[in-house]
Amino acid sequence: MSTGNRTCSTFLRNITASANNTIYTTPEPLNNQAMLAQTYIAASATAPFATPSSNGTRIVNGTYEIYMQYCEPSGGATKPSVLQTIHGIVGTAGYWDIAPGGNDSYSFVKAATDAGYAVLSFDRLSVGNSSKPDGIQDVQIGLEIDIAINIAQSLRNNTLGLNRTFSSVVGVGHSFGSAQLVGAAGVSPTVFDGLVLTGFAANSTTEPLSSLLTFQNTIANTVANSTAGSTHDADWSALPNSYLITQSQAADQLAFFSYPNYTQAALDLFTSTKGTYTMGELMSMSNIALPLLYTGPVQVVTGARDAPFCATNCYDVSSNYTSKLETAKALFPMVNSTDFATFVVNVVSNFSPTCAAWLFDRPGTAEGRTALSADHLQRSLQKTLESYPQWFGQLQLVDYDPVAAKRDHTRRLHRVELVWASPADPGIEFVVSESKDTIVSHVPSVEERSGGAGGGAWDAGNVQHLGLLPTVPVTALADQKTSEGLPCVIVQVTSFACGGVAVAVKMSHSIADAQTLLRLMDDWGHTNIALSSQLPLPILTPLFDPSQVDVSAAGDVDAEQPSADILESSTFPAHRFDWWASQPGYPAKRPIPPELDPKSISMGKPIPWSEFDWTLPTSHYMVYFNPKEIQQMWEAASPDGVRISRLDALLAHSWRLIIRARGLSNDSDPVHLDLSLGVRTRLEPPLSPFTLGSPIINVPATAPASVVAAGGTAAVVRSATATATDDSVRAFLHERAFAESSQRYWDCFLGERHTIVTSWLQVGMHDVSFADGVWPTFASALLGDADGLLQIVEAGGKEEKTGGKCYEEDVHARFSTTDEHRAVVTWLQLQQS
Repeated sequence: MSTGNRTCSTFLRNITASANNTIYTTPEPLNNQAMLAQTYIAASATAPFATPSSNGTRIVNGTYEIYMQYCEPSGGATKPSVLQTIHGIVGTAGYWDIAPGGNDSYSFVKAATDAGYAVLSFDRLSVGNSSKPDGIQDVQIGLEIDIAINIAQSLRNNTLGLNRTFSSVVGVGHSFGSAQLVGAAGVSPTVFDGLVLTGFAANSTTEPLSSLLTFQNTIANTVANSTAGSTHDADWSALPNSYLITQSQAADQLAFFSYPNYTQAALDLFTSTKGTYTMGELMSMSNIALPLLYTGPVQVVTGARDAPFCATNCYDVSSNYTSKLETAKALFPMVNSTDFATFVVNVVSNFSPTCAAWLFDRPGTAEGRTALSADHLQRSLQKTLESYPQWFGQLQLVDYDPVAAKRDHTRRLHRVELVWASPADPGIEFVVSESKDTIVSHVPSVEERSGGAGGGAWDAGNVQHLGLLPTVPVTALADQKTSEGLPCVIVQVTSFACGGVAVAVKMSHSIADAQTLLRLMDDWGHTNIALSSQLPLPILTPLFDPSQVDVSAAGDVDAEQPSADILESSTFPAHRFDWWASQPGYPAKRPIPPELDPKSISMGKPIPWSEFDWTLPTSHYMVYFNPKEIQQMWEAASPDGVRISRLDALLAHSWRLIIRARGLSNDSDPVHLDLSLGVRTRLEPPLSPFTLGSPIINVPATAPASVVAAGGTAAVVRSATATATDDSVRAFLHERAFAESSQRYWDCFLGERHTIVTSWLQVGMHDVSFADGVWPTFASALLGDADGLLQIVEAGGKEEKTGGKCYEEDVHARFSTTDEHRAVVTWLQLQQS
């Protein structure tokens, strides 16, 4: 069976396995009430998985039918390794290759085969189309581990009938499947050459109720042919009472989905295709051999709100670990620290990449459709990038040299460098995707989303989940440490069923702010039009010279010590939150790097993590204003003798509504509007507008919450931006050049008392075009899920300004129902006259 770029086959294979199983004295439950009682008894123990009563052990052996799915790239696997996956509780082999709502960006198999790997997935014993022996005495983790080991050996020995031998086998598990891989590495340390453990942590603090009760264990045969909606309902009716299933879709969400970070189509698909699990699996879950002799690489990748292993908070630790995932390192004492990595899947703790997308309706001419084809866009991008050779290079942290760092600021700890013109350059990731959706099904017309002449607010959350950018690979230094082989630019062209096209670009923020991204898009668009029209190519003049910012710093940044006079005279009002001083138990606490002497470090102001509940869901809304409304804001906000811009007035008004919606109107403590300002125009003389990079700084506008809620803070916003003078910016650049680590200080934050403002004004967001006369029907930055992020950009079409807001859901509900918000809805959508 061929599916897109991959060829897949499914088959049954007999696998012989044996294990020393525990003889459990726990009987099969008579009904679901008895099952619930047994769950509570197990949860009353002090360990995450209670030890049930038993009566010794016995050897279980047999030959079992195992259902398998094998997929490889259509042209054959180009990588010598095969990825052997093991799904978790409630999963099946199909878990690894799904496309809910036609969105195959969820598919692990697609991502792996796109990268040249072959993938073998299988229904675990007792699941789906595989054998279903006794659910208490036979189906235990030890027997399943032996099955996994024998499958891996068969892949090496070419005894599965695949007609090829693999030189290495990498185990990829999820949740219970990850636990099986840990056990397999304990029993047979060399059977897997590498391990990827997803949905996993070796965390002893997780309460047992979170891992047992979230499943809402139910006897599978009692929900057969019921409203559960599973495609396996009919198969469950004959199963013994030791075979279990989650009770409902609500239970599936509680255990496996963190609202709203999924689509309804994904949850529906999970519920309708889930598989059974057994009492024996739950009771034997802790009976695994530790991988004390395993020496291969290990990656642990778990969602920040994982319920079974992290009790919904993987950052809640009571030690020097940065997350619960790092507790897994103790399981692998023989693994080199450089071969062990953890990734908490979250966008909160790092500066998000610069991302944006442009959606175009189906062009009306054949020439326009050719110009917007993926092949044509790829060819014009290659031409464009001849003027941007740096973007092919490797973005990485410099090799720290404490001696060289004393005389060269670029060699100090955690400084970023971009190296290119090497055969090892990772290049740019260019992805071509097809969607069965239509653009209009997710993005209504300009008039509909802006509310017509009266203005309006539009829920733009769907755009964030359209799959316009790939989830893998990530950009270099996305986690602030990993870079080798990762690109700093990712481009995806998506063709829709309606004939429309989306062009999305992601760039590491270290190399590109909005102005740089739009410079690239403008040059690419003009090059594409020239090629399609057979006209001379435009002359492109981007300027890549990071030293322009360095030489703008006051004083000598290569001196051994900073200038005391410059530091003392600096008036730049940055927050200067100290990452190293953050309290334990919060998402991004970082210990002092081992390269530095802790005794020489004076701690600064901690990041106020207690003000930010990163577990709450966020919403993305676009609010439109019209010219008359902006004018009214400006007139109301302009006191005598104080110069106020219309942007100042708009920001102050939005800030007021956000603070009121957060319920802080009577709060006298300070709140902050953290403004992102470009350095290019703040210096005298200014830097060239063609200067590439990300020369931005953050300045806070600060006032008591009650004052902001009362209105009239446009002058506060103006005063904050006025502090970024040529002298103060140069002094601040001097200060930061001497920071012990470039990652140490944060000058902005999110959450209840901080709102980050990023302005994309006057960068040509809606001027991007790849074909004559074809303009985007929708263009937007792709903002991460971050509570308190406000983007300002001109609106397209007939509109002139919009505010894109991203904040915690309950705040938006209150924001939307205030009288003042109706004024915003009435004010904003600026129509050109």
